[in-house]
Amino acid sequence: SPDVIRKKIARAVTDSIGVINYTEEQPGVKNLIDIICAIENTTPEEVVAKYEGKGYADLKKDTAEIIINELAPIQARFNELMSEIGRASCRERV
Repeated sequence: SPDVIRKKIARAVTDSIGVINYTEEQPGVKNLIDIICAIENTTPEEVVAKYEGKGYADLKKDTAEIIINELAPIQARFNELMSEIGRASCRERV
């Protein structure tokens, strides 16, 4: 669910450096940037530039929303299919 995704990303381990960079010294930040790049088809440099002067909270919040938006159609279809299965199961019992 969106709330679970937000909580998981908010708890993602970053570091104490406090600056958003795409480096091996910041594997947690690098991972969040990789997620954004994979979904939005952008480069790490573009993501880093977008978050210049911003903090980890902004990066995490945006990463969560990007994931939620990407998964929304899949989750909607899953819920639709589960609903159809439930209706079919009820008809079989009658």
